[in-house]
Amino acid sequence: MNKRIIRISNISGHYSIVTLRKELTKLDGVKDVKMDITTKQARIIWHESASWEQIEKRLAEIGYPVEE
Repeated sequence: MNKRIIRISNISGHYSIVTLRKELTKLDGVKDVKMDITTKQARIIWHESASWEQIEKRLAEIGYPVEE
């Protein structure tokens, strides 16, 4: 299992949390998504059937690109 904590500056409220969780868990292998609105951080846990590249691409597609 893989885990990454990332910063997404577009996280701004409950809608962001619902959208991110809904969209990322559609990807096969993504097991858990948790977000903190105040720090604008997300923790994503996934299995090997998903790749970080897929997750990062999906985030960008839905308007929540990962901040480097």
